[in-house]
Amino acid sequence: MTVGLLAGTFDPPHVGHLQMARACLWSGKIDKVVFLPCWKHAFGKEPTDFDHRATMCELMVKDHGDDRIEVWRDEAEIESTYSIEILEFINTKHPEVDKFRLILGADNYWKMNKWKQPSKVWALAESLWVDRPGESRIPEESLVCNLDISSSDIRHKIRSLKLSSGRMEDVFKGELSLRVIKYIREYGLYKKED
Repeated sequence: MTVGLLAGTFDPPHVGHLQMARACLWSGKIDKVVFLPCWKHAFGKEPTDFDHRATMCELMVKDHGDDRIEVWRDEAEIESTYSIEILEFINTKHPEVDKFRLILGADNYWKMNKWKQPSKVWALAESLWVDRPGESRIPEESLVCNLDISSSDIRHKIRSLKLSSGRMEDVFKGELSLRVIKYIREYGLYKKED
C-alpha cells in the first residue's frame, strides 16, 4: 500500500486541502491519504493549538466520508518540525505501509533548500507535487488542483466579520466543512490577530 502524507499546519483545514487529497487519490499514484497536522510551524509562525487543528482535520475528514482519507497525530508524539525526523518516526511506527509519498503544494518546491537533510527526506518518501492556482510552475511532474482557498484568508475573514451563527455557514460554504465551521464557532477560534 502506498500512503500519501499531506502534512501542513491546517489552520484551519479547508476544502482545498481535501481537493488536494482527492486529486492525489484520483491520480492512482497512492492508495490512501493521511492528513498529518504539524506539531509546530517549521518556519517559526505560531499556529493555533495542535489539538484544535488535529480535531478540525478529523471533523473535515469525517464530513467527507472517504475511508481512504484519515488523520494521524504522529507529530505530537515526537514534537518535531523536521520532515526527516517525522518520516523516520512514521516509517518505524507504520511498518504495514509499503511506500510513503509526501504530498506537497508546488509553492514548497522553492523552499526545499531550507529543509533539514532533503536528500534523506526523498529517500524515505517520494514527492507528489500538486499545483495551486497562481503559483509558479515547477520543473517536476505535478497534479493540478484548481481550488484556490487559503487558511490565512479564512482566518482574516473570521477576524474581520462579526459572524452570527447562521451567517458563518453562508460565508464559508464551499471553503470549510460544516463540522469545522461549528467547531471554530464553538471554541471562538481565529478572533485574534495571527
